[in-house]
This record gives sequence, C-alpha cells and structure tokens, in this order.
Amino acid sequence: MEVVNLTKNIRYATSIIQSAEKWCTERDVPEHVTRLAHDASQFVSVYANHPVSQSTPHIYASMLPFWPQSQPLSAAYMPRASGLVQPTGTAIDRRRLALIATWKVSTRSVKSMSLSRDGRRLVAPTADSIEVYDTTTGESVVSLAEERTKNVDYVAISPDGSKVAFSRYEGTPYVWDTANGGTVTQLLPDGVSGGISLAFSPDGSRIACGLDNGKVYICALGQDVSAHGPLTGNTTYVLSVVFSSDGFHLASGSSDNTVRVWDVKTSQPVGTPFEGHTDLVLSVCSCPTDSRIALGSHDKTIRVWDPQTGQTVLGPLTGHSSYVSCVAFSHNGAFIASGSADNTIRVYDTRTGHTVLGPLEGHTDCIRSVIFSPDSTRLFSCSEDGTVRVWNVQDIDTSNPVPTASPLSSPILCIRYSRSGTRLVSGSVDGSIHVWDVATGQLVLGPLRGHEYPVLSVDYSADDRHPRTDGGAWQFGELCAILTDSTAVVSGSYDGTVRIWDVSTGQQVTRLFKGDSAIWSVGISPDGHRVVCGLGDGNIVVLDRHSGATLVRPMDAYGNWVGLVEFSPDGKRLVSGSDDKSVVIWDAETGKQLVVCGESGGAHSDSVYSVSFSPNGLYVASGSNDHTVRVWDSENGKLIHGPLKAHTDIVPSIQFSPGGSHLVSCSWTAPFDSGTFRP
Repeated sequence: MEVVNLTKNIRYATSIIQSAEKWCTERDVPEHVTRLAHDASQFVSVYANHPVSQSTPHIYASMLPFWPQSQPLSAAYMPRASGLVQPTGTAIDRRRLALIATWKVSTRSVKSMSLSRDGRRLVAPTADSIEVYDTTTGESVVSLAEERTKNVDYVAISPDGSKVAFSRYEGTPYVWDTANGGTVTQLLPDGVSGGISLAFSPDGSRIACGLDNGKVYICALGQDVSAHGPLTGNTTYVLSVVFSSDGFHLASGSSDNTVRVWDVKTSQPVGTPFEGHTDLVLSVCSCPTDSRIALGSHDKTIRVWDPQTGQTVLGPLTGHSSYVSCVAFSHNGAFIASGSADNTIRVYDTRTGHTVLGPLEGHTDCIRSVIFSPDSTRLFSCSEDGTVRVWNVQDIDTSNPVPTASPLSSPILCIRYSRSGTRLVSGSVDGSIHVWDVATGQLVLGPLRGHEYPVLSVDYSADDRHPRTDGGAWQFGELCAILTDSTAVVSGSYDGTVRIWDVSTGQQVTRLFKGDSAIWSVGISPDGHRVVCGLGDGNIVVLDRHSGATLVRPMDAYGNWVGLVEFSPDGKRLVSGSDDKSVVIWDAETGKQLVVCGESGGAHSDSVYSVSFSPNGLYVASGSNDHTVRVWDSENGKLIHGPLKAHTDIVPSIQFSPGGSHLVSCSWTAPFDSGTFRP
C-alpha cells in the first residue's frame, strides 16, 4: 500500500484489493480471512478517496489508529505497530464506518446517476458534460462534452455500460453509444420533448422515457431508434420510470400521486393504478427478486406495492423529515435504501419495515439518487450538493432473528406471517394461539384459548384483522386455512371432517367432507374455489369449496400420513410433505406427480412436517424431524439452500415472508427462527 501510494498508483490498489475480496468470497476461504479482506478493501477505499492519501505516512499516523477497533484490520495490525497514537473512549470503541468515499463531480446539482450491472461503471452529469466513472477509484474513464450535454439532469446507463441515455429537464432525450465511436442519437421524434425520467430495460434493448405531460415512450434500440407510444394514463409529470426485473413490464410514478404498470410488448396498462400515496410519487424501483415495487413520495413515506395482487405489502415506512426523493432495492431484495430532502439516507429491512442503517449523514443538500452495488455491500448516492458518495452497507445485520418475549409454557407447533409481514400468529400444543410483533418479538394478542387439541395450523386473513387457526377455538378442528375473501375458515380435524366456519361469528357454515381417515392438513387455492386435504392414510384430495365435490380423485400419495399440503401461488401445483421423508410437487388439476425434491441428492433424513411455496412459485421450503430446513427448486427438485441447521428439534411449520426474502420456521424447543433467503 505504501509503494502504490508513493508511486501515485493508489487508485489501482482499490481494484486489486477488491479482486482479492471477491476471490475469497468465491472460494472456500476461512471466514476470518474473508472478513479481513473485506475490511482491508474498505480501508484502502477510504484512504484512496480521502485527502489524507496525499501523505503516505498517514497510513500509520492517522488511518490505522482511528480505524474502528472492532474491525479485523485493527485487530491484525495495531498490535504489530509501535509508537502510534492510541485513541480511547466509547466513541472509538463503538465507531462504525459508513462513508467510504466522496467524489466532487459537479459545480451544480447532481440530480441523477446510474450504475452498470457489474457495478464497475457509474454515470453522472456535470455542469457541461456527462462522465462515466470507475467505481473503484472515482476517476472518470469516459466523457462526453458538447452543447447537448450542458445542464443535463437525467442519466441512465445500459446494463453492459456501453450506452448512456440523458436529457435536460423538460428537454430532448438522447442516447450516447460509448462503445461505437461515441455517436449520440435522438430518442424521440422531432417535436416530442419534455423528458424528465429515463430507464433502460434489463437486457439493454429498450429505453423508457417519462415526459412532463404525463406520457411515456418506450424506445427500441437497434441500427435506428424506434419510439413506441405514447403510453397514456398519467395526468401530469412522469417523475420516475422503471422496468420490472424480467423486462416484461414498466412502472411509472407521477405527480398525480399514482403509479401505473404497463405491458411492454402491448403497451397496454396492467391492473389498476396504485393510489396509496397522498402526494407526488417521486421515485419507483422494482425488486430484482420478485414483482414488488418500492415507491418514494413527497408525503415523506415509502410504500412497497405488489402490482400482481394490487396490495401494499409493506409500509408506509417513515423516518424522513422531508420528502423521499429516491428509493432503491438491494439486489437480494432484503433491503430498501431511501434518500430524502432532509439530506439523509436510510436503509430499511423489507421483512420488518424497520430502519436497519441510518440516518446516514454527510450530504449537505437533497439526495437525488441511491443505488446498491450488485453485491449489496456498497451504496452509492448523489445529491444537489454536487457530490457522489459511497457508503459501506455490508455490516448490516442480515440475520436479524425475530426476538422472543417470554417463553411459552407449551411448545409452538405452527407459525404464519400476516399478509403485511408485520405480525406472526402461532399455535401451540396446549391449544393456545398467540400473535407477535415481527420486529420486536413482543406478544400483541393472546393467549387465545378455545381449542381442545393442539393447534397444528394457523394463518391470517388477507386484511390482517382475523387470525385463522386450526385446533379448537370456536370448536374448530385441528387444521385450518383462511379463504381469500377473508370471510370464512376451512378446517380439517382428526375426526375426518372438513368444515367451513364464519370468521366473524365463529359458527359452522357447512360440513364439506367426511372421510374415514384423520385430516392432517388443509390448504386453499389462491382463487378460493378449491380445498386440498392431506389425510392420515397417505391420500391427498382436492375438493370444490362450494359443493364439496371431489375435483381430483384421491391421490394415493404416500404409505403414511401427509404432513402438509399447499397450493402454489398460481394454483396450478401442490406441494406435500410426508412421513416417508419426501417433498413432492403435484399437478393440482390432474393429480399427476411432477417432481420429487431431493431425488438427485440432499433429501431429508426423517419425516417432513412442513412445506411452503415462495411467493413467486420458484422455490419450495421444507422443515423436517431431522431438525433442518431445506429450500428446493420447484421446477426440478434440486436442493439450492441447506440443510439449514438452526433448530434442535422437529420443524413443524415454515413459511416464506410475503416479499419472499426471508423464511420463518418454528421448532418444538425454540419459538421462532428467521433468516434471509437469497435465491
């Protein structure tokens, strides 16, 4: 480090140490070595981007002594140094490094920036040019300066970094091809201007342009630019546009307080506009892992919306004292970063909605854009103060287990998220039901009593007002599922019956089915018209919810009981677990077996008591009497995560969070365990 700094090559040290860190993470390197490499990367980055780098002796005179003492680099090198300043005190002991670098890029406001897919290039406008920066050094590597690049406000870089779209406020949008002679091409037809938002599609073949008149155009790139549109519906300024992670849809946020979604292929609107905010929607961002969209508004809040269901799945998230000007998902979908006119940045956990980092302070004016690096370890921000800043976000505690209040006197058999992801409802061996706050682990309702037998299945209604249970409350059976219209509960019991109950009164509506074997589990199709039952004799039956007619003949699935059955989110498949240690996926309409999870390796070594589809249907999680949790690819049955060994006893219940980024499971000897899920 001393040599590269003395030879004026410190900028290369940053990329070298980051390559070393990447090498460690991609190989079976001891954890303490990986942590040291990461900390060294942060150390070099901070030094290289700080005026202190003008003096090589300050590596030891100030950088090392004032580095957080809890970090691996301090622990490794401070004992080997002598004669250095040794600052002490609680501020030094508890110091956490957040700001890595500050780049002064413009003498005017930096109102937007954009990051390439690999995280190596960042584009931002200056007063009279557009600059593409190396993110490891903060140095400009490509520049465009001409009449059209003066006072540019909005920029977007293609995923491969080869093209940059740009526009002045209410001006004409252009695309700059940095790879082929630096040509600049007008995006929209003559006479069409007013560009105020830009976004590339995930494959880089299209650019969306939002205009000040409420219209949106989609420009196809090729030898010539072809503009499609306008997409109409917004009544005024389209302040933000973003493609979905698969590129099939486009979302637009407007100063009419709404967000609209369009089909990219047909240019037709999809569903109804989101109207949850009470003021301008300033920023929209799509989640890389699923269909969620994060929205930042002038009303100072952030909301997360699922356009597939039309429901708000998280929020409003609060904390900012002024309007939220920008939002961004981390690439694993676990976090949302926001920037505000209060000059601060906050990072929220998408599972709980709580702030897990921040407010990060440093900018002296409104923050206009935030972007996570591809590995979610760094956060880039730009501001009207003319700077781009780089923040360390790797040290966020991603495990964040759900804390527990006082332990229960009876083991928990089942647990379920509320639709909003803010509550958990649990059922116990003694027949009691409890409702918990996800963020704090505190009991907010219960114990609710009435079941005569152990509660084996629980859930929440769609509006989060009514917990569904499965044991005896209101004389329910031992297993139950809530209907999608939130008006009734379907229960299954040891007596072989399936019954429907009115949620508001607790009264039985009808007996849907009577068999000769105990009902071990029940599930409801997403449309609410079908009921699936797992029986104690190993059969699976699909019933018509209204008539009780058998829609799919009894599937002789197993030689013993069926632990749990569940419909996929699209209602086309079923997943089941059983005493025979298997996890099986079925065709819900024909009863045909589609996939046996673990056939190619990784199968459970004991009975499977719990199964759950992820919200996007791509994954299946299972919990077993072998005390482990495993995650499978629902298309081919291959093990992709696990075995996860957090429990010391049977895992009778498991579920993905509404956003799909976390799993929650419970065990007979430990109430809850929660972990981040990264596909």
